[in-house]
Amino acid sequence: MTDPKVFLLAAAALVAWPNTSWARPRPAAADGAALLSDLCAAHAGEPVCVARQTLTPDEAWAVMDHACRSKPAAEHVACNKFRTGNGPVLRHNLRTGAWTAEWDWGEYGLEFDVAGVPTMRLKASDARPLKILVSEVSPLTYSATPGVPKEDDLPVMAGLKTFLALAGTGIQAAIQTLTYSAIEPAPSQLDLDWLLKDSTALKQMKGIGKPGTPAPPTPPPPPPCIIAGPNVVPAAEYSTARKQTLAELAAKTTALHAQVDDLAKKRAAFIESAQTAEDGGVVVVSALPVPNTAQLLQAFDDFERTATALSAKTAPLTSCMAFLDAYGLLLGAPPDAAVIRALAGRVTSQSDCGDYTTKALIDSLRDNARALADPDLADANVCSAGDVKKAIELHRDATKPFVDRLTGWEKNEEKVWAAIDKARESRAEVLAGARLLGVEVEDAKRHTWAGVLVRQLVVTRQNPKLPWNKVQTHEVVLKADSPYVKQIALAKGGEERRAYKLESAANHLLGYGVGVVFTTLQEPTFGAVARPGSTDKVIAKTSLEPRAGALAGFVTVRPFSSYRNTRRTQLTFDLGVGLNADHPAFFIGPSLEFGRIARLGVGWALQRTTRLAPGQTEDVTVVASVDDIRTEKYFNKDRLYLTFSLAFDGLSLFNAK
Repeated sequence: MTDPKVFLLAAAALVAWPNTSWARPRPAAADGAALLSDLCAAHAGEPVCVARQTLTPDEAWAVMDHACRSKPAAEHVACNKFRTGNGPVLRHNLRTGAWTAEWDWGEYGLEFDVAGVPTMRLKASDARPLKILVSEVSPLTYSATPGVPKEDDLPVMAGLKTFLALAGTGIQAAIQTLTYSAIEPAPSQLDLDWLLKDSTALKQMKGIGKPGTPAPPTPPPPPPCIIAGPNVVPAAEYSTARKQTLAELAAKTTALHAQVDDLAKKRAAFIESAQTAEDGGVVVVSALPVPNTAQLLQAFDDFERTATALSAKTAPLTSCMAFLDAYGLLLGAPPDAAVIRALAGRVTSQSDCGDYTTKALIDSLRDNARALADPDLADANVCSAGDVKKAIELHRDATKPFVDRLTGWEKNEEKVWAAIDKARESRAEVLAGARLLGVEVEDAKRHTWAGVLVRQLVVTRQNPKLPWNKVQTHEVVLKADSPYVKQIALAKGGEERRAYKLESAANHLLGYGVGVVFTTLQEPTFGAVARPGSTDKVIAKTSLEPRAGALAGFVTVRPFSSYRNTRRTQLTFDLGVGLNADHPAFFIGPSLEFGRIARLGVGWALQRTTRLAPGQTEDVTVVASVDDIRTEKYFNKDRLYLTFSLAFDGLSLFNAK
């Protein structure tokens, strides 16, 4: 029989044949930002190129990945460098839920558990940054961040513990011979009322108080009763100036309303584009309108400047209200000389009010009151009742319309001041909404190429340390953090977590399983047999129990396993132990593994069996009975074995694909 040592040396030489997967070159990792800079030299008009200096490394990488898959960018030298220096990429399609992997754009194997969670194995000697790319996700709505990883024992280690428990009986039986030792708020749209659109006061003002008011009619030749006419110019000028400011404010309000309405339309257009992206549609750059924040700010400033001017013309009227009310009572007096004189006296006795802007107005109205307080008006011999009536009516007709405007502004301009208050309150909110929309649009353009939104996000795991006996569970967390998320029907939930696992390629070195062992060894049973032609009994074999077909547990070592996780036929080494406590056995030798499912092995067997004790010889030693037969247990090392085993680590319930 062939010497087992010779056989094992030959097997070792065979499996030591060079494995090209371990001789893989290790180019430097692709620098997405630097390569995008090179690519942008030929595509300077791309919005993402304009904003290139503000991109994060992951944003630049995502754009490069997209751009280099389409012409003409794919032919650029930067894309050639990007493809060959990409390293490991784990891709997840958020719409279909599918996971795939690649290395330098080449296919890379994955394994999946029953929940569809992929496991990717990486070589520690080539642990370039791992990119996790999520496609079919809208960057207008979602952002991606790495979750908190956790580390657990490698599943094969748990399986090995189970295997060792099964093998424990056999090991215990052999313990005497061998020792075994073995982780905006929308801007809310400024809801400005159309200033003065429905204002009764404005309608009343139209055509009244315009510059150039005709002078009062020329009085007839002086009658015996002469009462000075009213001075209407200061009141008309002050009232007209306020009316002009009101008209300017109406125009500024219209302009502001137009800018706010434009902002609302652009915001709605952006939300529509975000919804299109959520629905899986194509979003073009032209559908992402940029708000004109400068024009909106100018409209607010113009409105505020005009409102401030109106306030400046209105504030003095408040302090002068007592004076104006007294003058209004005078104009409403009956044509009675005594009453008129008394009311006129109240006007002239009122103290000064307002400021320098109202001095001419107050002086003219006080002069008008003095005119009506003329002593001749009370002298019936000079001024008749008709003259008194004409005098008061003259003052009333000339000045009352202007005074009514100056005293009734609060009531007549109620909508005006409500609009002013609303605009002032909303200014900060509206401008913040405009700036927010501008930021969102600019950020969206950082995820575009060739005029189209790139619907993918990337996060990076920087050279994850992978212990050989642990499996790491990672997550990529997608959050719908758009300020307009309430206006968008999300394709997924507000927060989506996608788990994936990472293992060291060394994790693939170990496996375990149970197999059927075929060996030529037979377990003898000795008895006392009569010697032919004699009454003597000698020791003889009465039966032989074959060891073929016994079960054994195997630990498999895959020193030349491919780190790409591809299921293929490969040479491995087996270390086995018999599972029958009555017949301890140990096995060592090479095997041929088929897709990590089954193994066919051959090697050297160390099996405990029975033999006659020293001093006793089969068919020679004479004994009186079986009780005189003495045997001993020993390990037979002169046998080879053949086994067919199932790889439990490959058939585990934790491996679905």
